[in-house]
Amino acid sequence: MDDSHQIVREILSEYQYSLPSTKPDWPKKISRAAQYINEHIYDQSLTVKQITGQCFLNGYNFSENFRHFLQLSPINYITTHRLESAKRLLKDHRLKQVPIVSISMHVGFKSNSAFTTTFKNKIGIPPSVWRKENMAST
Repeated sequence: MDDSHQIVREILSEYQYSLPSTKPDWPKKISRAAQYINEHIYDQSLTVKQITGQCFLNGYNFSENFRHFLQLSPINYITTHRLESAKRLLKDHRLKQVPIVSISMHVGFKSNSAFTTTFKNKIGIPPSVWRKENMAST
């Protein structure tokens, strides 16, 4: 494994560890779902249907309850944290040679076009422009 893969893994693990932990006042089902999402945040196959199936939850009620306790729908929670992870990778100068398509796959997007479109819609600029503007120099 080359150094860039190790750096990517370290950055993603650090971010994954920093994800919101469950709170004592959350219902057990929401806690279980949040924990499941956090553990699988970078899996490209992660879907709300998969989460509800794994946690034995009703899809609509789950999404409403999840939003109530985490202030984001499950899909927005996943997308937000994948984009934040991508931003950490994009700005790291040690990873400047890692293609954006590789970063998009590492953080859980199924295609680079889905990543680029989502990034531009949520952040306001394409990931390539964001990388140039935010690359750490140290």
